[in-house]
Amino acid sequence: MPKKEPPFRSVATRYLRIEGSRAKVKVELSKPYPSKNDYGCDFRILYAGKMFRHAIYGVDEFQSLQLALRLLPTVLRHTAWLPIKKMYLHELRDDLGFPEVMGK
Repeated sequence: MPKKEPPFRSVATRYLRIEGSRAKVKVELSKPYPSKNDYGCDFRILYAGKMFRHAIYGVDEFQSLQLALRLLPTVLRHTAWLPIKKMYLHELRDDLGFPEVMGK
């Protein structure tokens, strides 16, 4: 039997604008929740009638939240059904407003 997803309890929402469009990409982050031996934190992305939901797990609530925030910009930049390179937070050609983590 497939694992049942916990209810999504949004604690933060961000709307990304799209160059040349009135539509927006909605990004939500859930409240971290206990899982078997760890903690999960979900995020979801909604755009054009589609929804992507992903869970990240860490040793505690902080780590699950940190990992979700680190993965989120990568998913936004590489999900084919999103308007890649056209999304921005405040100003055109601006970043998405999420921490971008680069290798050392």
